[in-house]
This record gives sequence, structure tokens and C-alpha cells, in this order.
Amino acid sequence: MKFEVKHPDKVLFPKDKITKEDLLEYYTLVASRLLPLIKSRPIMMKQYVDGIDKSAFVQKQVPSYFPNWIDTATVKREGKSSIKMPLINSKNALLYLVNQGCITPHIWQSQSEELNCPNRLVFDLDQPKGGFSLAAEGAKFIREVLERDYMLKSYLMTTGRNGLHVIAPIKPDHPFEAVREFAKSVGGFRRREAKRVYDKP
Repeated sequence: MKFEVKHPDKVLFPKDKITKEDLLEYYTLVASRLLPLIKSRPIMMKQYVDGIDKSAFVQKQVPSYFPNWIDTATVKREGKSSIKMPLINSKNALLYLVNQGCITPHIWQSQSEELNCPNRLVFDLDQPKGGFSLAAEGAKFIREVLERDYMLKSYLMTTGRNGLHVIAPIKPDHPFEAVREFAKSVGGFRRREAKRVYDKP
């Protein structure tokens, strides 16, 4: 499962002078924490082969040159042929994708055992004009609603530069469409409550 690191000295983060080798070392350190969160989830690879200040491209399908020890999931597509998407099920698989320029792997909300039914619910909060404190307040409110009204435990993750994800693990019993509608209903409740709390007479 060994592979050659291509251009280890290539600078991927120019502002901080972080090289590919630095990034590989970082992912080696965090792999044990990261893998349980992304294991068995199809990966959409956003690749910055020349660094984050250059153009990127998105790759969903496993290229023919990927080694056969990279696990894959066969994904059916409506009106198109099926494709194989990569799974990051080991530290070596994680490092291999980083070596290919995949700085930001985007994971599915479902796992390969039940691709059509997500097993986690995600509320994505971007920083509003009022600042990060409002995003934090919104995340706290969503968590309270999920636990109080739906008995769903949730946890918080930072995302991107200044966003937050409120994530609630769920059983993979319902298709994406049903889970999406549920999320919308929770979001609608949040808007109604926010209006009631913050609107001045």
C-alpha cells in the first residue's frame, strides 16, 4: 500500500508556505480522529493540484490509475451509467488522495452500506453579516430544538473559514428526500422562533 509522494516540496498554501509534505504530515497526525467521521462515505474530490490560490476541479469518479487497494462504492445515476467513487477507509487511502491534490474531500451524508439513506443530518450555518457570534447563537438554538422537540443528540463542527455545522446522527431508515423535508421543517421552525424572539414591535 505504499505509493510515491509526488512533488513533496510543492507549496499548496502560499500565504503560510505549507507544502504537500506538510499537509501529508498533518493528515497523518489527525487520521485516527478523522477516519471514523468519513469512513465508508463516498468522496467527491475537490483537487487543487497547483495550490489553493489556483483553479480547482471536482472529480467524483475514481480514475483508472488509482490503485486497487482504494475502496470504492458503485453509485447509480439517473439516466447515466454508474460510477465508482472513492472511499477513505484507511490512513493510506487518505494520504493517497491528498497526494493527488485532494485538499478538500467532500463526503456524502450516507455510507456505502445504504447509499440512498443518510445516517446523519447536517445544518450548515455560514457567518452572517452580524458576525460569527450570530452563527454560534444560531447553532446553539438549532441544537436545543433538535434535542428538546425531536430527541436528537447533535454535535458541532467548524467548517470552511467561518461556518458551523450542527450534525445529528440518525438511523439510515429514510431516503434523502424525506430527510431533506424534515430538515426544512426544522429550519422553518427556527425561522419562526427567531422572528418571534428578535423582531421588535
